[in-house]
Parts: sequence; C-alpha cells; structure tokens
Amino acid sequence: MINTLSQNTDNTPVTVRVERDLVASQSTELRDHLRTLISQGTRSVVLDFSHVRMVDSAGLGMIIAAHNSLKKVEGELAVTECSAEILELFRSMRIHQHMRVEGAGVASV
Repeated sequence: MINTLSQNTDNTPVTVRVERDLVASQSTELRDHLRTLISQGTRSVVLDFSHVRMVDSAGLGMIIAAHNSLKKVEGELAVTECSAEILELFRSMRIHQHMRVEGAGVASV
C-alpha cells in the first residue's frame, strides 16, 4: 500500500507514495508507517496520492491525525498529486487551509 520514495536527510521531506485508496480497510498500514517515521525523527512528510482515487472518513481522520502529530513536533504534512475529486474533497473539508494540498495541476492557495 505504501512506498517510501525518499529518505529523510537534513530536514528534507520524506515522500511516501500511497498506492491504494485510503479507506478504513486500507489505512492502518499507512498510519503505522507514518507513526514510525515521526517516532524516528521525521518532521516533514509528503504523501503522494497519484495512485489514490478514493478517501473515506477513516482516511481523512488518519491524515488529520498525522498532520496533528507532525504539528506537535513543529513538522508538516503535505498531500500532492491528488485527483480533481480528492482535491475538491480536501477543499470542501477545508483541509487545504491547514496543510499543503496539490493536485490536478493546481496548487492549494
């Protein structure tokens, strides 16, 4: 489900490609992976959503929890390569006001 594309070096973001839809039955592996990264000192994570076509409420909750965990340690979470539908979901939930969200050729404001 996940693939860490880059390693953390000198405060550079760790990019994690999410390779399946982020729904209740699939979000546990990503949640555990993000917890491990944060506990190991990662402070900046970019989630690559290029393979994600659906996010449910459990997936949204997991993203918000990861954002909050990183914020507590003065870190940040970003979500990139979102489909137009997921980008619209994040905008309607105002998630883009709390973290960088990009996709469908458009960056969040």
